[in-house]
Amino acid sequence: MNKLIGTLTAKETMNCKGEFEIKGFKNEIEKCNSRNLKYYRNKNVITCVIRSNGKKAIGIAKCSPKDKFNYYDGVLIAELRARENFYKITVENHIKRMKEMEDAIHY
Repeated sequence: MNKLIGTLTAKETMNCKGEFEIKGFKNEIEKCNSRNLKYYRNKNVITCVIRSNGKKAIGIAKCSPKDKFNYYDGVLIAELRARENFYKITVENHIKRMKEMEDAIHY
């Protein structure tokens, strides 16, 4: 059973703006408000879940049976993996948006 072991809400200090003036696209501002991170533990497995602006990313750290379980290393590894997945999702969404904008320019 997964047990919630901690929650962290991180406020962004960087202002992320994207302005589009292409037919079919109104001027938009993408807000990078806050990210909610939750950490769960199930025996020797730590899971980190990041939620922000409707996006969700998960990172998992599993301790090998041969190793000694280290709680703090597990939390760090799970968070780093979740952040990696979160940024991959962000880049994929950005590429998709740019392709849509290119299509709007060409037609």
